[in-house]
Amino acid sequence: MRALRDIEALPLQRRDRIRRLFRWLICSPTAPLLKDIMETVVIDDMGDEWDPSRCIARPSSLIEDCANLVVATSLVSDTNSSHSGEETSADQMLTSTVQFIHASVREFLLSESSSPEEAPLPAYHYYPLSAAHLPLVLTGFKYYEVSNTLKLRERRDSHMTEAWYTHLRLAGDDGRHLISQFRQFLNPASSTRIKWVEAYNE
Repeated sequence: MRALRDIEALPLQRRDRIRRLFRWLICSPTAPLLKDIMETVVIDDMGDEWDPSRCIARPSSLIEDCANLVVATSLVSDTNSSHSGEETSADQMLTSTVQFIHASVREFLLSESSSPEEAPLPAYHYYPLSAAHLPLVLTGFKYYEVSNTLKLRERRDSHMTEAWYTHLRLAGDDGRHLISQFRQFLNPASSTRIKWVEAYNE
């Protein structure tokens, strides 16, 4: 509870990003890479174009804002490090997997808020799970709509291009009203779809 209150005290943008990070960790079938999480939590902060100035400059800052509820575990073993005691490099940290520090954190966040003392913290309860997938679908649509051709080509192989429709399926009835948006994207005449097809063909 204290950790969540520390997060709640963060500036608005940083607090919202941590809430998104928690949602992604809860809904992801496998532990995502930090570089992917750093991208996905800023999508909703973008305007009509991808703005690098709104991205996270320091990878460790995102983990630090999680108040010890989340860890980034390096995929590189200690035996591959020339100095096991040296600080993790930025590049190595980007390829780390992100996960909750303990399964109990996920269980708490998935529980239904009921106690009076949790009243200020309802945004940190992702119940039911199907409803938690819904904002990720909206983030997926936002990801496709952000227009910046160069960045689009760089992003075409991102995990977001594969993950968002999975969240649409898992949202169940909560996501039924978004099916029409999905169909619109699949329409050959869709400007968003045309933009992505062009990026893939380059």
